Amino acid sequence: MQVKVVLRADISPATYDKVVVISGGGSGHEPAHSGFVGEGMLAAAICGDVFASPPVDAVLAACFLMII
Repeated sequence: MQVKVVLRADISPATYDKVVVISGGGSGHEPAHSGFVGEGMLAAAICGDVFASPPVDAVLAACFLMII
């Protein structure tokens, strides 16, 4: 399975005292959620297939990647 995840590069275990927000959705014509990843915005975005939500495995992969 291919996982399409966009993560902030500056997230580390040292920042775990703050809330991180992840989002995701179907890609449609453009993967809109990935444009909102950055400081003060999303910590990660998970892109699903066209007009389909991302599978649970992709969301879990994003969560695990955030804690490594």
